[in-house]
Amino acid sequence: MTSFEQNISCFLFYSTVGATVTKTCKKNLVSPLHICAAVGGSKIADVLLDHEESLTQIRNTEQMTPIHKAAQYGRRAVLNVLIDR
Repeated sequence: MTSFEQNISCFLFYSTVGATVTKTCKKNLVSPLHICAAVGGSKIADVLLDHEESLTQIRNTEQMTPIHKAAQYGRRAVLNVLIDR
């Protein structure tokens, strides 16, 4: 497991005790799904969407959704997960 996957696993654990996967960074409104889309975490994106499908609709300060970020960085596997949801 990569360190990125470990971080998301930790985040998902905390979500079971009250944290939320819909929480965004206050500075730029980036969600965990935006990060997955940018770096290519398709399996993690799938897990996040299992918790909350509306994550695909969150826009950051640049008005970009996770779908935009996946396309911007050429992350086809993540893009497929996001579109299929």
